[in-house]
Amino acid sequence: MISFQDKAFAKNVSDKKIQKIVNGMTLDEKIGQLYMSPSSGDANKMTNDIKKYNLGGIVLFGEDFSNQNIDSMKQKDVKFQDASKYGLFIATDQEGGDCL
Repeated sequence: MISFQDKAFAKNVSDKKIQKIVNGMTLDEKIGQLYMSPSSGDANKMTNDIKKYNLGGIVLFGEDFSNQNIDSMKQKDVKFQDASKYGLFIATDQEGGDCL
């Protein structure tokens, strides 16, 4: 399920297709999918880490939102997703603060 600006998109993927994807993964890819890494605040480094370690997700913090507007944040999220071979969970650590 993907939620974006009050719209939710669900990709209907069968168990058979999921099993085929998992069976085609290397051990490193399977292990990487288990990890949700905190962002370093450097978008280029995070993009490289997503690819290098096959990360399953990342957590964005305040510095990731600094000097950003809605469009630039969308572009950053798309860049992160494009770096992931299998799709990426993207979470934020808000602690009551404003996102943008």
